[in-house]
Order: sequence, then C-alpha cells, then structure tokens
Amino acid sequence: MQKTKKAYTISCSSSLRDGIEDLARKKEVNAGDIARSVILTFAKNEIDNFPDPGEPQKHDREELWLKKGKEERLWKRKPRLQLRLMEGLDNIFIRKALGLALALDAREINLLLREQKQIVKQKEQEQTIKEDIDRMKTTFAILAFEPVIGGVRTVPQALYVMGFPPGAKPNIKMVKARFRMLARVYHPDGDFGSHDRMMQLNDAKDMLAKHAYGL
Repeated sequence: MQKTKKAYTISCSSSLRDGIEDLARKKEVNAGDIARSVILTFAKNEIDNFPDPGEPQKHDREELWLKKGKEERLWKRKPRLQLRLMEGLDNIFIRKALGLALALDAREINLLLREQKQIVKQKEQEQTIKEDIDRMKTTFAILAFEPVIGGVRTVPQALYVMGFPPGAKPNIKMVKARFRMLARVYHPDGDFGSHDRMMQLNDAKDMLAKHAYGL
C-alpha cells in the first residue's frame, strides 16, 4: 500500500533553494524526488546527524509583487521549497536531506544504493520502491571523487576528499559525521569499497580534525 503524500513548505536559504532547483533541472526530476531518494537510501540517524542548512538569514528574502486591483505591493518572504512527500516527516529532517543531496552532488560521489536489498523485501511496496530506486539511480548517477595524487597533504585537499566546499571550516562534529557517512561507502570490506579512497578519507579526517573549529 502506497503511503499518503503531503505537501510540505520548507523554508531555507536562497542558496539551498537555488541549488536544489538546479539539481532537479539537471537530473530532470523534481525537488520531492531528490529528497525522497536521500530518505530512502540513507538511514534516519545518518540524515539526522547531517548538519541542518538552517533557516534563511534576516536579509535573505524573496521579493514578490502582489497585485490588488490597480495597485501593486512588494512582499518579502522567506525563501522556500515546496515538495510532496510521505506524511509524518519533520521540516528540519527534510531540509537536512536536501542539504545532503547537494553535498553528494558537489562531492560527485557515486551513490551505491546500499540499502536497496533491504528495502525491496517490503512486499507491499515493491512497485513503489522500484520506481523510487529508478529515480535514485537517475538523480545520483555520478562519479566517486578521484584520489588526490601524492596523497592528502593540505587542508584544501582534505576538504575536497570529504566533500566540503573550498574554504569551509567544519567543526569536529561535522567532520566526524561526514566521515561516518563516507566510510560506509568507501570501506574496502564493502561490495563497492576502495582501499585508496578509504586511506585518503582517513587522512582527510585526521587533518580536518586538527583544524576543526569548536563543537
């Protein structure tokens, strides 16, 4: 039985909104498909541990012109994304899933769909799950990061390996959360593991931990 869907309005920064809309256009899907792909692929605690992109700053507002009769009035509101997803989700959880999707796209990780076998066992949702998996493959059909030649020796290289944008200053909690997520993908014992990438991931974590900012 397919779950009832609900319309969500997620307030977010303009950069998150624009990034998700650009990713959706690039993958020929919609924002809801992107969020759903992350939610179905990652465990709930992994999404919960991902940093919340947060509410927009006070100066970050959309401008809309409202027309009433012959008069027009400028209205400023928080940037937002509108999605249709399964009921029972929290807005912050959805925003974290969207942030994770952008991190995956920026990092160019090949999403491995590691929970696919477990999901398809749910017989009542087999057809729905097949459609969702097809969407996930389309949305995240991207390459893993290329190992750094000569190994990780600088902070910019460490940021690249762990998928943080250039110039980012992640705190120790963010570094550990990102490492746990990527280690599940690149650990050599896994079906899709990579010894070289796992070594560089360890080196990048150690380097960023030394330069981490607070909690």
